[in-house]
Amino acid sequence: MYSMIHQYLTTACLGFLILSFAAASLAEAPATLDYDSTIKQGTAQLQTGSGDLALASGEAAIRAAPGRWEGHALLGRSLLSLKRYEPAADALSKAIELAPQSEQPTLRDLRRQCLLAEAGSVSTVASAPVATAVPGQSSPAESRMSIETARRIVSANDAEWLDASTGLTWARPWYYPPQAARQWNFTDAQSFCSTLTLAGYSDWRLPSAEELQHVFLPSASGWHEARPRFVEGYGLNKALSQGTWAPASFTVNGIKFQGNRLFFWTNTPGDRMGEHVGFYFGEPHSIDDGVKAGESQWGHMLNPFQGSALCVRAPTP
Repeated sequence: MYSMIHQYLTTACLGFLILSFAAASLAEAPATLDYDSTIKQGTAQLQTGSGDLALASGEAAIRAAPGRWEGHALLGRSLLSLKRYEPAADALSKAIELAPQSEQPTLRDLRRQCLLAEAGSVSTVASAPVATAVPGQSSPAESRMSIETARRIVSANDAEWLDASTGLTWARPWYYPPQAARQWNFTDAQSFCSTLTLAGYSDWRLPSAEELQHVFLPSASGWHEARPRFVEGYGLNKALSQGTWAPASFTVNGIKFQGNRLFFWTNTPGDRMGEHVGFYFGEPHSIDDGVKAGESQWGHMLNPFQGSALCVRAPTP
């Protein structure tokens, strides 16, 4: 009798699990269809200029599947169309984080538009046509439109940053060619910038000390706890903290140091012949042009450094 009861309960439990799994599978398919339908609906609403309705569709999509990128992208595009630039940039940043590599350039272009408009450097961004996306699709016309719009504003991709306060454009070093050497002396750094082709431009150069001082800020804490600190919009602070930009470590006198102990060269002459000014943790120093890496007292116990460069260009008229 006990055996029969046990067998009955086992069969009933298995049956319940099978039915539960089947019900979950059936529920999941409509949810996926509803999500895609919501994205398509929001896309159509954007195309007809109904930003508020598209915004609601984007929020609904995110509630249904917060781990998918399309809802965040739709939300960001909707906010952009409504001139709500800061939250639009945040939503697009989340979309970039979740999106496949092939979709990220278009999303970055849109985020760039938001940031520039928020900074007040461009007044016509919101009136430009807004690119739209359907899950798994990115039409050539949409991508082309987005890139052309971004190029009119600053550039074609995220490899450079416009400092709206000076009008200068700075290269983002994690986009440097992978074969780029490290530990540059002055000639190496000057040659690298003058021959660099990035974001479709080849008129890069070393900055002056005054220009570099504007974006490379003195570190707020003591040297041993510090990391290089840059003006926020440049993106280098975040890139360093997230490992997007990870300069190679180096060794001086048998001691290994973090790669972020960088001395950035400028084209400003130093205190003596054969020296140029560079910046170490945001502070200017005059150093021999031939030095690539080493250590200096500079008022501290030990300051290991390796030479590098942040390249800059003036905007094309």
